[in-house]
Amino acid sequence: MLRSFAVCRGTQAGDAPGAYSPVVSHLRQLSFVASNPTCVGPFPAFAEVTPGLGRRTRLGRVTNPLSAAPGAPLRLVVLVSGSGTLLQALIDAAGEPGFPARIVAVGADREGTLGVERAVGAGIPSFVVAPGTYADRAAWDAALAAAIASYSPELVVSAGFMRILGPAVLDGSRIINTHPALLPSFPGAHGVRDALAHGVRVTGTTCHWVDAGVDTGPIIDQRAVRVEPGDTEESLHERIKVEERALLVDVVRALAGQIQLDFAQVK
Repeated sequence: MLRSFAVCRGTQAGDAPGAYSPVVSHLRQLSFVASNPTCVGPFPAFAEVTPGLGRRTRLGRVTNPLSAAPGAPLRLVVLVSGSGTLLQALIDAAGEPGFPARIVAVGADREGTLGVERAVGAGIPSFVVAPGTYADRAAWDAALAAAIASYSPELVVSAGFMRILGPAVLDGSRIINTHPALLPSFPGAHGVRDALAHGVRVTGTTCHWVDAGVDTGPIIDQRAVRVEPGDTEESLHERIKVEERALLVDVVRALAGQIQLDFAQVK
């Protein structure tokens, strides 16, 4: 049974609209998980601070692997929009003996992406569903859903796919995404820039289930990255990307039932 709880605090001068959005997000995620038995928890990852060790983030624990056939590799469709470095991390991992997942197709939202080139070079089937070739967003969403479904994936990975997915795709697939910040803080397209502008000392990367919002789905796992003196958006993002690639591979391993997620330490 899902237990509810209350967080009470008097309204104070200067409180911004949506100041309690992390709490609202947490309650929404609990509701989502209560009706989706393949999800993981806890959600979201609330930070713990240990003197001398910095910040740790509690990670999700996978309770129900996704692979339809016991022992069979988890079938992945990976969606890309750009250079495909996250895709390459999965391609490299899938080439290792015993990796519990197989990329059955790579999809893109435009022609000529390096991500699709990586797929072709690895002998992986690819497809392009470009929004500009459809009459409206709903038609594009339906076409993308059909293209994904044709490969019968058990999991879809949004790996730098810079489009908001519509109801046809969301209803037909279980989808994960990575984000270069510790959600629910700093969602959206500029997570690294926003973290720096806010002056945080620790940021990182999040892997989460995709829902209809922007970076609002239940959190699966997080990796923390310390902000160093003199960091620029580019230098910080490069260090986050290293963690993001490792995070994605570990999450796929966990969802395929090969490992159990545990705790992460600040890098």
